[in-house]
Amino acid sequence: MKAPAFQWYAADYLADEHVQLMTLEEEGIYVRLMSYCWREGSIPADIKALSRLCKGASPEALAIVKDRFIEHPGDPNRLTHKRLQAEREKQESWRSKQSDNGKKSGEARKSTIVEPSLNHRSTAVEPSPNSSIAFASSSSSSKQEQPPSGDASLNSRMLCEKVGCFDMREQSAVTQVMDSYSRHSKKSLEESRDYLIAQWVKYGAMSARLTWVYGSAYKFFMSGKWDNPDAWPWKPGESPPPKNKADPMKAKADKWLKEMEDARIKSERERAEDAIRV
Repeated sequence: MKAPAFQWYAADYLADEHVQLMTLEEEGIYVRLMSYCWREGSIPADIKALSRLCKGASPEALAIVKDRFIEHPGDPNRLTHKRLQAEREKQESWRSKQSDNGKKSGEARKSTIVEPSLNHRSTAVEPSPNSSIAFASSSSSSKQEQPPSGDASLNSRMLCEKVGCFDMREQSAVTQVMDSYSRHSKKSLEESRDYLIAQWVKYGAMSARLTWVYGSAYKFFMSGKWDNPDAWPWKPGESPPPKNKADPMKAKADKWLKEMEDARIKSERERAEDAIRV
């Protein structure tokens, strides 16, 4: 299944020298072409075709933005984006690993049920319809080896996708942070997941006011300071928003999350409709 969205690292994007040198027109073209490139896998190399995609943008602006893309390895008449290609490969690798882990978990559960021999008549007493049967795995199995519950797994996957953690080790560590926060704050996993995402979005939005930033969400959450804006490395004269005022970044994060979820649902619905038509 094609991923409906890619991770947008606001701090990295705003700090990119090439982006800073772009005009607003060129930057708008850049974002639009990246969106097409993610959805289609590539964009046309022809300036006229790019102009139609960008609603008649000037050839001069398109030529400048075009330099940020590379030739598609499978078609010299198409362009792709190095950053998006790496992101797509990460997501596909992660989804493949998740699928393999799910298959392994299912096979492990099946292996705990012993099938009766076909060569000998079984002497076991058939249970009555009202009796209960419990199948248990070996006593040597630990709790850590048991697959996570569906809700926990779903919230972990959503959290890692939103903050851009695709390494299995990093996913495990960030998920532990979410679980720990949920236990200590007495909040549900869904609330904890959204709070962690909102903190990461807030941190990215505040990056211009900080002396330095963590390079990834994994490092941010592993710092132990993710939930304490007062401890973030503020520049002289800068400070976190007052706690007694409404946090505008949380509202932005909530809006962003809703837009991402709506886009995901719309994309899945369109793929389902296309499959029916085919």
